[in-house]
Amino acid sequence: MNEDKTTTIGVSNGASNGVKSLWIFLGGAALIVLALSGVAYFVAKGGSGSVATSTPSTTNNASPTQQAPHYTITQLPTTSIRDIMPDLKHEVIFSASVPEAARKVILDKVLPAQKRLDADPMRADDWYDLASWYHSANDFAAAADVWVFLTKVIPTDTTAYDNLGKLYYLSLKDFPKSESYFKQSIKINPDSFVPYYELSQLYTYSYKIDTTAAVDILETAAVRFPQNPDPYTLIGIYWRDHANPTKARDAFLKAMDRARTAGDVGQINAIGDELAKLPQ
Repeated sequence: MNEDKTTTIGVSNGASNGVKSLWIFLGGAALIVLALSGVAYFVAKGGSGSVATSTPSTTNNASPTQQAPHYTITQLPTTSIRDIMPDLKHEVIFSASVPEAARKVILDKVLPAQKRLDADPMRADDWYDLASWYHSANDFAAAADVWVFLTKVIPTDTTAYDNLGKLYYLSLKDFPKSESYFKQSIKINPDSFVPYYELSQLYTYSYKIDTTAAVDILETAAVRFPQNPDPYTLIGIYWRDHANPTKARDAFLKAMDRARTAGDVGQINAIGDELAKLPQ
């Protein structure tokens, strides 16, 4: 059976206030917010009940919330899936910070998903949901197990790679491993802006912060996505926060040119406000 499945992705609510402020500029569709966990993770969803291989989107001017790779459904032998899939008898390990009311909500989602997957492990949508609910419980090891499994059975989709990158960045604080997953994501699908953005945040706030890594990855994205204002907007914010108004202005002006070409009034106004705040 063949059909298209669309990946809907969200963005983190930020490793810092600085991260949050960036998103006033960036375009895109509505975000998926996992309120219980405080962090929105990328979710690939569909209704076929089959594990998929992907043909990634090649939309070069899309922002993180606009990327939507389509899957071509390919049935895999159930026995091979069962040999490598995570334990579906896993009992959720809640962190102490998760309130009782939230635990009930999570278990009401996890247990039926585990039961459905035990009966039919080809349900890609349920695997993605299960990992997200594990993460909501702060059961990071279980979430990682599912996402690693998904990299094996859906090797050309980058959703799981991006989630692992975010997990090791924001929750487990293993920055080299986070960097590795984002770089793998870019290698598999260089036409998704998500990992470029996430790497820029990792480098700006947590890892290799005394290098030019953050700007370098955004410059790469600016070339890769020639119509997208976001890379230059982020470069402008980076230099603004590093007290270099000359470089900030140059980047904002480049972002403005792209926003005007796209006719994005919201971005034009937001970038204009930033330019007006820079020292003359």
